[in-house]
Amino acid sequence: MISNNLLLFFLLFSAILFFGELIKRKTNLSGELTRKSAHFLSAIVASSFVFFLTIKEVYLISIAFTILLTLSKQIKFLKSIHTVSRSTIGEIAFPLGILMVSIWFHPESVSAITLSKVPFIYGLLITGISDVAANYFGTKLTSISFPYSKGKTVAGFLAFTVFSFFIGLALGLPFAYAIILALILAIIEVLTPYGLDNLFLPISAALLISIFF
Repeated sequence: MISNNLLLFFLLFSAILFFGELIKRKTNLSGELTRKSAHFLSAIVASSFVFFLTIKEVYLISIAFTILLTLSKQIKFLKSIHTVSRSTIGEIAFPLGILMVSIWFHPESVSAITLSKVPFIYGLLITGISDVAANYFGTKLTSISFPYSKGKTVAGFLAFTVFSFFIGLALGLPFAYAIILALILAIIEVLTPYGLDNLFLPISAALLISIFF
């Protein structure tokens, strides 16, 4: 039986995709902007899964959207998230990232590393906020690109670090550790190509902060 909470979150994700697609088709907004907007909103919503969904429900919604977005990419249906100039599978890696984080960091999981909800939340917020900030400032500001990084820049790196630092502080990390974790995750983001940071960032962030919670 589908719970009310699971149905609500399924509808929320569907609404994010639907309105993003509607805006894309009705305006001249770039696919990069509508894609990152959907990514940001979806990550914020997903960060609350740990409060409202059981582990099985997180598995279900993550797998469902992985399948749906894979099919959508194959038939090029959702232009709002698939129409970008760079090679990426980030839209598919994101729900997979949620799935993997839930396996190790949802308190109900039999494989949970910690019973704290903080790592799950931190992992998703880093992926949704810091990653989007890196993309925005990295493309808007003139900056040096890192070699072999598929266009990732110093400006994006710094933006990612700053936003990750404040997320860490907000969740209770001591000042020094918030900086250290932010820098480590920024390096991971720079080194991870083709949108796979949407898979590796939430796992890495949750794992690193689990040392403290």
